[in-house]
Amino acid sequence: MNEFVIVFRESLEASLVVGIIYTIIKKKNLSHLLNKLWLGVVLSLIVSVGVAFFLINLKSLVGNNAYAALFEGVFLYLTAGFIYYVVFWLSKYVSDTNQIESDIDSALQVSSWGIFFVVFFAILREGFETVVFLMSSFSMQGSFSYIGFVLGIIFGVGCVYWMVIQGKKIQLR
Repeated sequence: MNEFVIVFRESLEASLVVGIIYTIIKKKNLSHLLNKLWLGVVLSLIVSVGVAFFLINLKSLVGNNAYAALFEGVFLYLTAGFIYYVVFWLSKYVSDTNQIESDIDSALQVSSWGIFFVVFFAILREGFETVVFLMSSFSMQGSFSYIGFVLGIIFGVGCVYWMVIQGKKIQLR
């Protein structure tokens, strides 16, 4: 169940960023940038998986139980730090698409690859948080649910798809 909650939250957050950027690109008639958006999504997911394998292998290389416990402790504190950061970040920027839109505008002034880098680093940050949270959860529980992991991704991305793509069809006025 922890895997579902962690992956659902992180995939929902990453998908929201992509959905907002997608909507802004469509609204500003910059459809030629969609390929860079999707390239950023795909490459950041690949790099996130690479980060996960690197951290898992790093933990298994430690070998000594005392160092493994230290490694887990550091990741638990890192997880707490991320949660602390997210709480204060959300309280400041929740429902503030102006911040994301200004980031996109400033990125586009530099280069058309700005969209790629905004998406890439936003999703990479979420991927890193997911790895850290899952490693902390695994160290406390000792088991991992692949079903919860996959369902978390499906529900997170599905919710954003429904809000962004299907939500356009609903008249809110």
